[in-house]
Amino acid sequence: MKELGRNMQVVTDGISREDRELVAKTAFRLSPSAAARGSSTTCIVHGETAAADARAEKLAAMRGWNVTVPEPGTTLHWPPHAKEARDD
Repeated sequence: MKELGRNMQVVTDGISREDRELVAKTAFRLSPSAAARGSSTTCIVHGETAAADARAEKLAAMRGWNVTVPEPGTTLHWPPHAKEARDD
């Protein structure tokens, strides 16, 4: 649990400093098993559209991740099944 906290802090600091390489390298440690299985989707929700699209393509190519850049105003539900569990 302490390692998870440290990795989350590194990612948060990297985002604040716009150190994209550090974020990409460290974020993978937060859920390596899910990323390895390809069972999850990474959503890039920060930055200009062109830069976010480029980052998505790079992560998909380098890591084999399922990556998406949602349209502005899109509502994301986390975990993905959360909307189904609510009484909307």
